[in-house]
Amino acid sequence: MSIQNNKRSARVSSKKVTISNHAKGLTSQAGLVPVVKFLRNSGLIDLAKNTIELKRGSNALYDSADAVFLTVVAIMGGARALSSVTTIWADGVLRRLSSWV
Repeated sequence: MSIQNNKRSARVSSKKVTISNHAKGLTSQAGLVPVVKFLRNSGLIDLAKNTIELKRGSNALYDSADAVFLTVVAIMGGARALSSVTTIWADGVLRRLSSWV
């Protein structure tokens, strides 16, 4: 009893794969999406709002809790300086997810 291996019958032809890097919703900071969701659901923002007593001006875009949240997420993303924090948060998908846009 001999079994012949035929390479043609053993391999299934693969489908053509196309890669696109210009679609909407792509982000280089995709690993931070679960971090943002976790920190939002854990109550970190509420804790920061209730703990920090800093009065912001009427024209301020972000409050102090947003600044803490932004910095914590950026540090988890590998930011080592303030310029790295701004680079990480320049990502439109991440800002939309955090409801800052």
